[in-house]
Amino acid sequence: MMGGWLTKQIMTIYKFPSIDQFRNCAKAVQAKVQWRSLDENGDNVFDRTAKMPTLTFRGTTKAHGSNGGIIYDIASSTLQYQSRERVLELTSDNAGFMLYMMSKEAALFSIFTHIHALSDVVYPEKIAIYGEWCGGSIQKGVSINGLAKMFIIFGIKVIKGETHTWMDMAAVGNIAEPEHNIYNILDFGSYHIDIDFENSGRAVNEMIAITDAVEVECPIGKHFGRVLGTDVTVGEGVVWKCITPGYESSDFMFKIKGTAHANSKVKTLALVDVDSINERIILANGVTPAWRLDQGIEAACNLLNGGNMEMTHLGAYLKFVNQDIMKECSDLFVKSGISPKEVFPHVAKIARTYFIDRMNS
Repeated sequence: MMGGWLTKQIMTIYKFPSIDQFRNCAKAVQAKVQWRSLDENGDNVFDRTAKMPTLTFRGTTKAHGSNGGIIYDIASSTLQYQSRERVLELTSDNAGFMLYMMSKEAALFSIFTHIHALSDVVYPEKIAIYGEWCGGSIQKGVSINGLAKMFIIFGIKVIKGETHTWMDMAAVGNIAEPEHNIYNILDFGSYHIDIDFENSGRAVNEMIAITDAVEVECPIGKHFGRVLGTDVTVGEGVVWKCITPGYESSDFMFKIKGTAHANSKVKTLALVDVDSINERIILANGVTPAWRLDQGIEAACNLLNGGNMEMTHLGAYLKFVNQDIMKECSDLFVKSGISPKEVFPHVAKIARTYFIDRMNS
């Protein structure tokens, strides 16, 4: 059972991780899927032929404010308040976050008790809740500016030693205390999208459209009556988190900001010309008939002279296929107006899959 409260600095800061951009998430997915082992020198070994997965992401509105965290130490029943970078004190607060939350101990007790009961972690040591301290005059130029200050929880982590387990905000359920201006980010709606990391163009365009809609009319502001035609309705953007099992860590989170809030570090995503990509894929399929791929395998693996299919031959095989396409199909590139450089990445995917399937069979 949780005991009474005592606000006290635990002094070890448990930072909420930085949320990167989509390209960083894509690299993390690639690394997870393709990593195989460490070699004798301790260097990573990757299988660059492994196919990228399709993963499900949940998007929530990015509130424009200041990051806040509250750490509950279960054994000592102590609380610690944090900004993104430091442990807070009343004499060194962050826009009044600690002062306000200290006056809401009963509400916090209810939230932490609820989370503790739901956690699957055996004998957890600490529970961390993270959110955005926003509203008031904390940030200007957004729909929630001028509303009552509020704490919107968007992340919950259970800590046991060096193991940090993120809880699903949807599975946690109702942790909001509206009368104390404490909310679950899901109270303001969410978005869901499947991203095929082999070809993410359509998903990127869909996420851009969602971001544009949020920038026009912020769902959080709308919840509080800031609708089109009234006060400012600008939203900052959307944070996306993977909810596919096995990909729950912060490595698989990213944010997309609207043009009004983009800066040198956080760029807006560029629209993907899906039709153009499809044209390249169609052309790639057209120049990679089975007979050409078989011919490439025979040549690269020297099958006619007793050679075997091995992954070490993959590079030579892909080179043969590309060279044969250029020798026999140059007219198709000229006719379509599509550069071979735009098509060869798709050719590589087709040829690689064919090679692996034939080798395994």
